[in-house]
Amino acid sequence: MKLIQKISHLSFVFLILFAPFSKFPSVGFSAQNYSSLRFGLYQFVAVVFVLCMVAQIKNLKTLVKQNKVILALIVLVLLNLFFATNKSRGLLMTLSFLLLLAVVVGAKEFISEKKNSFSFSKLFTNVSIFGIVYSLMALVQLAIGTISSSQNIALLCKGCSSEVFGFPRINLFAAEPLFFANALIPFLVISTYQYMHTKKRLHLLSMMLTSLAIGLTFARGAYVAIGASLIVLALILHRVRTIDLKTVFKGFALIGVSFFISWCLLIGSAVIKHRGAPYIAYNTARGMVDHLTLGVVSLPEKTLATQPEASTPGTSAVANTNEDTFVSQGLVEASQNERLGSAGLAFKAWKYNFKNIIFGVGLGNLGPFVVANVDPSAPKDLTVYIYYVLLVAEIGLIGLVLVLKLYWKAFKGLIKKLDEQSIICATILVGFLTQYFFFGSSINVIYIWLWLGIALGLGVNYKSVKQKQHNSVS
Repeated sequence: MKLIQKISHLSFVFLILFAPFSKFPSVGFSAQNYSSLRFGLYQFVAVVFVLCMVAQIKNLKTLVKQNKVILALIVLVLLNLFFATNKSRGLLMTLSFLLLLAVVVGAKEFISEKKNSFSFSKLFTNVSIFGIVYSLMALVQLAIGTISSSQNIALLCKGCSSEVFGFPRINLFAAEPLFFANALIPFLVISTYQYMHTKKRLHLLSMMLTSLAIGLTFARGAYVAIGASLIVLALILHRVRTIDLKTVFKGFALIGVSFFISWCLLIGSAVIKHRGAPYIAYNTARGMVDHLTLGVVSLPEKTLATQPEASTPGTSAVANTNEDTFVSQGLVEASQNERLGSAGLAFKAWKYNFKNIIFGVGLGNLGPFVVANVDPSAPKDLTVYIYYVLLVAEIGLIGLVLVLKLYWKAFKGLIKKLDEQSIICATILVGFLTQYFFFGSSINVIYIWLWLGIALGLGVNYKSVKQKQHNSVS
């Protein structure tokens, strides 16, 4: 039993520290058009963690009683399999979702039983160290992506090259820049709080470098999520008055400086890659502002004035060949339209009948259902970029309410305590919930559900733990 406890402890810490590795290294499965469905090191450790926690169950009846919402979600997704348009695809996604729920329960049980003996201070120190390492790796990827003509060498994702904005967007080991930035939210929150609380240089360096790495992803959703997290952190700290507001705003100012430096690095990358393009620095900055503000702030584009010159045809051809005509796209309207279009199709599928409104079309079956009943030209692997829309479409109103109830229960427990761990965890959850408006996936995001389980475990009071132990003995 001691070996199992040690393995569960190590795997739990691994899942926190190696969140950016949630996709790679892994092996992909092309079954049922699920190109993003992968199983790798991170998923393997998650399974090991769950199995170790299962081996330590002392009273199954008590466990089920204390996780009724999870049980209801399990029943819902299993029932939906019987009505799925594509049962094989539904089974794959259901298994993935069940693993997420198992991680929630495992993390909750781990924290609720060991939070008095678990060294959070050591964990937070390691988080700051790993945040520095990931940030330095992000800088290396930016450098390679800038000087290399091949995005494969820099391990850049398909849409991360410099063809859109003029600079490579950093994704490190994640599927997309947004996923990498999302995985770094806990690292930034923890290092920020620890710096404000201890003033140690390690946490200061981690806070600034992690902010810089998130800035290099150029992911609007991540920026909004970070902003929401920091606002909530400031409000909580103002309420508990454990850290003075001067220190809080100093930390926020340093984060702002880090983001500004990251944007300067991106502009510098564009200047190096397209050094022959006229006004490349200005036009890149103009495109960034246009993209970040959704086109609300649109600066004029600078171009060279064309003047008629008397030249031989051969000379003109050489000049045109050497000239770099790249111009940053700014707001990518095609991407915006794709996001809105996929969400619209999801809502049509959800409103198709009463059963879908209440129970959804089934996990992994949004694409097949849309193709069969709404729009035959839609892709079978239809991607919805707003997670709340994806949830309500696939598991209905009941499923969405159950998931949100888990978060509500977690916040209730955290707010009652508001100690160091609770403040950090609440801030992290706010970041995740905010970013759910910008990407939708139940794949490669095990760490999000892990933090939900941690929050639920922190919210369990000491009396409940003692009662649970008493029931297991009796």
